[in-house]
Amino acid sequence: MERTPHHFLIAEGAERFAEREGLIVVSPESMIAPHRLSESGDTVGAVALDGAGHVAVAVSTGGLHHKMPGRIGDSPIPGAGGYAEDFLGAACATGVGETIMRSMLTFRAVQMMSAQISAQAVADAVMPIYARFEGDGGLIVVDKQGRVGFAHNTPLMPVAWIDGDEIKAQMSR
Repeated sequence: MERTPHHFLIAEGAERFAEREGLIVVSPESMIAPHRLSESGDTVGAVALDGAGHVAVAVSTGGLHHKMPGRIGDSPIPGAGGYAEDFLGAACATGVGETIMRSMLTFRAVQMMSAQISAQAVADAVMPIYARFEGDGGLIVVDKQGRVGFAHNTPLMPVAWIDGDEIKAQMSR
C-alpha cells in the first residue's frame, strides 16, 4: 500500500488498483479446491520481538466458506486480528472474526502490557473479556522482554515459539 494514501481497499476498488499495478486478478472461487468447500480454514498467526525492541505481528486466515459477499474478517483490522506497538508488545488472535472485532482483543492485550505485567498474565486477563462477547478463540502475545503468553477458551490451541536457540511447541489444553 505504499502507492496509495489509503490503508484498506476492498471489492472493485481493490481489483482496479491491483490491475493498475500490474497484478494478476483471479476470482476467489478459482483459488478453492472443490474438496475443501465443506471445510473451514484455520488462522496462522505470529508475533515477534527483535533485538532493538521492535515488535511485529502477522496473521493469515483460512477464512469462512459461504460467507456474505463483501464480508471482511478480523485479520486485516488493526487491534482485532493483530496489533503491535513498539516497546509494549504484540498480539495475534484466532477465532470468530466478528467477535474479535467487537472485543478489539489484540488492542486490549497490547494496551494491558503498559502495566508492566507479563505476557502470560496479559493473555490470561484478556480472555475473560473476550468471553463476554460470546466468542470462541484464543490469542498469542509477546511482551517487550520477549516473554510469550497464550490463552484460549477452546478445547485445544496449537502453539509454538522460539526461546533463544530452542524451538518449543505444544498443544495447549
